[in-house]
Amino acid sequence: MTERMAYTVREAATALGVSEWMVREEINQKRIYSIKMGARLLIPRWALEERLGKSPEGEAPTATP
Repeated sequence: MTERMAYTVREAATALGVSEWMVREEINQKRIYSIKMGARLLIPRWALEERLGKSPEGEAPTATP
């Protein structure tokens, strides 16, 4: 089975261990990218990884001076 490409607000909140309200606030403040598809709001997996400061490969990014 392949990894999911996108998550609902509820699924993202569960994965991050925060409330749905907090995920929606992050989206409203443009800190998490989201896509509206019909009535659903989807958050790409890469957007969650980016918000957490992780590279898509799962490694922490290196700091640049």
